Amino acid sequence: MKKYGIYGIGAAIVDTEVIVSDSFLNDNEIGKGLMTLVDEKRQKYLMDELTSQRTPVKRSCGGSACNTIVAASRFGAATFFSGKVADDDEGIFFVKDLNRAGVDFHQVDASSGITGKCLVMISPDAERTMNTYLGASLELSYREVDGVVGGRHVIRLLQQVDLELQLSFLEKLQMMMRVSFLLKI
Repeated sequence: MKKYGIYGIGAAIVDTEVIVSDSFLNDNEIGKGLMTLVDEKRQKYLMDELTSQRTPVKRSCGGSACNTIVAASRFGAATFFSGKVADDDEGIFFVKDLNRAGVDFHQVDASSGITGKCLVMISPDAERTMNTYLGASLELSYREVDGVVGGRHVIRLLQQVDLELQLSFLEKLQMMMRVSFLLKI
């Protein structure tokens, strides 16, 4: 079995970077410089608005923990990431992009929902404004994390803390996907 130096758990999000004007942010009532959780309908509306403008786009696998794991991989660490994607084009893209970065990803059943997405809008002053739909990331359960290759390391780490904390972590992982965890083993 392959050994990993760093194991990350977090939201599996496809980041889409676009250059926008301040007027686009104002016209669409988007708080500049903020990360805002949005629903699927709102994000689709914004993506459609930007697509119609033929704005340059860059896509990559993302999410706070994922970005950290990708960076560590690029510095030579053996890395593994746990997150949940859907059985859709974005989910396929996420896994391929993560693997291209040298990061291993667990193979649990994909969600039948929609892969999480973050619309990263970059204004002329280089300020990043993010609208994030967590999508399938919210469906990751501790049972899936425990079943992955590095899961035994997570459990071993948790055995060093009291039972109440272990249960709290495992039970609330699904609800807290917007907060990314990075466990160093």
